[in-house]
Parts: sequence; structure tokens; C-alpha cells
Amino acid sequence: MRELQKQYTVSSLTARSALNLLRIEGLADTVPGRGTFVVTPSLAEAAA
Repeated sequence: MRELQKQYTVSSLTARSALNLLRIEGLADTVPGRGTFVVTPSLAEAAA
């Protein structure tokens, strides 16, 4: 999250909110102790 804060010069609350929206949309997944990762879309979703 610190990388996002530095790159886009936003507060931690803004970065956290953005990541939460990505999780809600199914575009990111958070693994406790490891971080947040982009979700690879399935072939069915990619074709839609």
C-alpha cells in the first residue's frame, strides 16, 4: 500500500479504499501476511 501512496501521492485511507473497491469488483484478492494481488480472469470472463 505504501507503494500506491508514494506513486499516486494519496493518503493511506484513499489507497485502502481503492484496494477495497478492487476486491469488491473481484479484480484483486488479499492474502493475509502476503499482500494484495491482481486476480487473473477466467477464460469465460475474458470472452464476455
